[in-house]
Amino acid sequence: MAFGSACTPFKYTDDDDLCSKAKPLPFGVAVKDELSQKTGDTSDCKEIKYFKDSLASIEYRLGTAFEKHDLKGTIVLYNGEGQVLDQKSVDPSIFKYNFDVEVKAQKPYYLEFKITEGDYAYSAQVSFKAVDPCARCDDDEECVEGECRKAKKECDPECDEDAGFLCDEGECKYQCDDGCQKKRGYQCEAASGECVKVLKECRPTCKSGYSCNRRNGQCVAVAPKTCAGGCKPGELCQSGKCVPLGGAPKCPPCAANEKCDAASAKCVPVAAETDPTGPITGTVTSTVRAPDGTVLYLNRGDRHGVKVGKRGSLCGQTFAVTNVYPTRAKAKTAAAIETIGNCNSFTIQR
Repeated sequence: MAFGSACTPFKYTDDDDLCSKAKPLPFGVAVKDELSQKTGDTSDCKEIKYFKDSLASIEYRLGTAFEKHDLKGTIVLYNGEGQVLDQKSVDPSIFKYNFDVEVKAQKPYYLEFKITEGDYAYSAQVSFKAVDPCARCDDDEECVEGECRKAKKECDPECDEDAGFLCDEGECKYQCDDGCQKKRGYQCEAASGECVKVLKECRPTCKSGYSCNRRNGQCVAVAPKTCAGGCKPGELCQSGKCVPLGGAPKCPPCAANEKCDAASAKCVPVAAETDPTGPITGTVTSTVRAPDGTVLYLNRGDRHGVKVGKRGSLCGQTFAVTNVYPTRAKAKTAAAIETIGNCNSFTIQR
């Protein structure tokens, strides 16, 4: 009979020569046992089981680095269906044997230690730790919220968003119907996929990091690329890629109404603070006559809390939101475009 470590009350009885009679190998307890060809005790089988999906690390120790054992045989790791998951040959020149296996919650796994010669004591111990879901990802995958997904391919050079192109799996693809390119006076709005009438050009042309809103002729900041799944400690997300903190460029001094965007290392306009519980206020950037009213384009979108179906007011006229994009929205009012006139301040109730 052999016993567990002195610091635990666990008691081990040596009658586990078959896996059908396997005794549990408790978490964190170094169970001591022995095998002997002379006495006929040539096989032991131990069971491991855990209450949740985990990574099990099992260690067998036979002697020490300075005291060789005389056992020869094999240690085989099985799952509950008897399938061999791993096995190691036991030799007097090796005193430590380690197994790592992902175990499913409440499923049994077995370790069978068989010898062909020798007489010696050994100890076995198991520990469990959480499974790293990202460890399973292949080189062409990225870990997003614990799931391995195919990494998005970047477009190099970057796509011309002002011309209606966005990056899709490494290719610049036109976001509107082909007819939009042939329609004189119209431009493809890449973010919404709509063919819109060009009212104004941006003069001078927009600098890097900005795109032209051709409805009002103003340059607007392009949202910086994010790093799906986040970056490791000591890294920074820059233009959609994780780079070491020490290697990331720094922003130049920013104006009072700007802030440094660490991802792009550029100064960007500071967005107006909005009350997450109060009404949403903003500006109508352009209007389009419709057969039964007026279409409104708003400078507030999903990031500001605007939702499809929300109702708002504009100088005494009511409207309903019909389409929502990240930073802008489209709405419809029954009022004629002449009634709207130059009125451009709206309010949407949350």
